[in-house]
Amino acid sequence: MHGFWLCIFRFRGTAMPPDTIFYLGNDTIYTPVYVFYGQQKGPVMVLDGGIHGDEVAAQLACDSIVDNISVQKGTLYVIPRVNLPACHDTVRFLNKDLNRTFPGDTCWVDYEYTLSYLFMELIDSLKPDLVINLHEARSHTRTMTPKNKNDKAFGNTLIYVGDTKSNLLLDVQNEINRYYSNPEEQFMLHLFPFMAAGSLDNMYYRLNTKSYTVETWRGYDLPFRVCLQTTVALEFMRRLGIGFKMKE
Repeated sequence: MHGFWLCIFRFRGTAMPPDTIFYLGNDTIYTPVYVFYGQQKGPVMVLDGGIHGDEVAAQLACDSIVDNISVQKGTLYVIPRVNLPACHDTVRFLNKDLNRTFPGDTCWVDYEYTLSYLFMELIDSLKPDLVINLHEARSHTRTMTPKNKNDKAFGNTLIYVGDTKSNLLLDVQNEINRYYSNPEEQFMLHLFPFMAAGSLDNMYYRLNTKSYTVETWRGYDLPFRVCLQTTVALEFMRRLGIGFKMKE
């Protein structure tokens, strides 16, 4: 069970520096992108958090990986806080929900449209094998009621769109559910209905890029949510074929 030890990385410590840092955006819209290159060629993965600024565990899980990972094979891009202004204010969004503005446009007044456009440009230029988005949900799949059963996103789930369900996704689900034997903590798969302005649909239908969303339930304590998110993100890396070590 190689996942439980990740819980010790709940808080930032002495960082292992990335190979490169660049910034997504311009003078008013920017967010750091941390890049880790392995000595061996291999798959490319993008991991992001902070599309919604109040989903703190997603941001901290990305921080944990940035601070503690060493990549030997493949390339990893980590964007802990895609919507940096909203993350600074710990709010879901400032003007528009960023995850409802894709594929974006530079002509809108609200910066979120420009940011989603730049994010799409980045993904298109990188041509990654996989994009993983870390999110948090206010509801839990195992506490659904007739009143909220039609909610389209909830924890703990691995969300996919279209026909992107794959052996990789199933393998990650099965392995993670071995870590967490409590049924409430286990992850279910959720097919998200088509949403024209959502990031997952635009990654897949516009860029032909496979992308999944990890949702953890906000009812858990923050350290445990960070642990869940970190464990799932690293399992996606491992299953994709990225070779890495975490600082001990």
